[in-house]
Order: sequence, then structure tokens, then C-alpha cells
Amino acid sequence: MEKLKNTIKKGLSLKLGCELSALLGYHINPRSILYKIIIDLPSLENKICNNLKKQSGDEAYQHLLSYTSEITHKDIIKDMVRCGTPNPDFQTAGNPLYNILTAVSNYMPEIGYGQGMNFLGNLILFALIKEEHTYDESVAFWVILYIMDNLDYKGLY
Repeated sequence: MEKLKNTIKKGLSLKLGCELSALLGYHINPRSILYKIIIDLPSLENKICNNLKKQSGDEAYQHLLSYTSEITHKDIIKDMVRCGTPNPDFQTAGNPLYNILTAVSNYMPEIGYGQGMNFLGNLILFALIKEEHTYDESVAFWVILYIMDNLDYKGLY
């Protein structure tokens, strides 16, 4: 028991966290839970849902994915190719990276898509990998919104 307490105090490694969640019957990345706590996901979702007049965070995210301008679409694709997004899962339209960038640009039309947002999205999605080729896309979206709004990264774009 003491060994477990010390391990928790030092911080669970991603591998150990995944093994524990698998033993408990969960197939989640522990970082996903941690990110939800850090960004205070319920408050953020509530704020965005009120702004968009939607009932849930998932409904708000799906709404933001439901449209995109041709210019935004071309900019995201061009930037993903030009910047050499290293993950082959993220090199076509409709992938998790493309989706979160589209949703963020739709939520912040005053900024739209800014060159380099794909690097931020790529890093966050990589941290939120569930299993091979599966990502916690909606949590990545909320984390990026938190970074843009609460950490004032809007000014970079």
C-alpha cells in the first residue's frame, strides 16, 4: 500500500495509468481525466453552451463541426500539408485534428484559423491518445478553447 501511495505522490506514468484503467475495465487515457479537471470542463462547457444556445458540450461541438467556410477548409488543409503534420492520422479532411481546428475557428470567427494552430492541436491530440489511431477529440477541442480563452492565446493569431 505504501508503494502505491508513493507512486501516486510522484505521479502516475501514462503506461501505469493506462494499465490501471484497463484493470478497472476502463479504456481511457488518464490524461483525459486530468485535463478535464484542470480546465474545469463543466464550467467551460456551460459557458460555451450558453453562448451557442446548446444543451450539452457534445451538442455544441457537433454544431461547430457542422459548417465551415471554403477558405477556412483550404487554409487548414494547406497548413497541415505545408507544416508536415507528422501523424498520418491527421493528413486529410475529416480527421480529429482537422475537426478540432474547424470547430475552434468556427467558435472564434474573429480569429478564424491561424497558421500554426495545427501544431497546438497536434500536441494536445497526441497527449490524449486512447489507443492506436483513436484520440479523445472532444476533450482536445475543449482544451484548445481553454488555452485560447483563459490563457489569452488569441493574441497569437
